[in-house]
Amino acid sequence: MRRMIWFIIVSLNGILGTAMLFMWVKCRPFAKIWDESLEGGWCIEPAKVITLYQWSAGYSGAMDIVLALCPWVLLWNLSMLKREKVGVAICMSMGVV
Repeated sequence: MRRMIWFIIVSLNGILGTAMLFMWVKCRPFAKIWDESLEGGWCIEPAKVITLYQWSAGYSGAMDIVLALCPWVLLWNLSMLKREKVGVAICMSMGVV
């Protein structure tokens, strides 16, 4: 469980950091982002950047669901009343909302 959580942390930071970085490096010179009439320079295809943004948002959402399920796995083997386990797990999983 610990390795999985660390993998999620590292991979999310890498993917979302890359998507954030592409906001600033998708065009050279930088001003070409909002002024396409500038001579010279280049821009990455907008479709590729949008695909990266969509993929990173989907991965982030999937990892939110995985992290919301982690309390259920951790709490289920504790010696508590089943009613208490469910209540605590629901409260800990509210981050998915």
